Amino acid sequence: MVSNEQRAKMLMRLRVILDVIHSCRNIPEVSKKTDISTSVIQRYLNNKEMLMELFGDTKMAEACYEKNQLWLREAKMVGNRNGGVISQKKHGYAKVKGGKFNGSGTLEG
Repeated sequence: MVSNEQRAKMLMRLRVILDVIHSCRNIPEVSKKTDISTSVIQRYLNNKEMLMELFGDTKMAEACYEKNQLWLREAKMVGNRNGGVISQKKHGYAKVKGGKFNGSGTLEG
């Protein structure tokens, strides 16, 4: 069970996250700006009940939740894209004769 003091601290952190989220491209960037762990950020952004409690208005909370979900999907795509680029730089890539991608290659160097 969460005390009133803990709940107030959680809502304050959610407010801080919401204040900076749209100036960031991904969760680690939000974490760096707010000094809140990435797992807490993701958990709070997916929690409709906390948004309802923060806004006190169902329509506003629902709109904020949908906006957060859209941002999370975009952040995931950016992260996957960056991960692929980093992986290719680190390991290279290989293609079969037909030009089809065949996974990691070996970089010489």
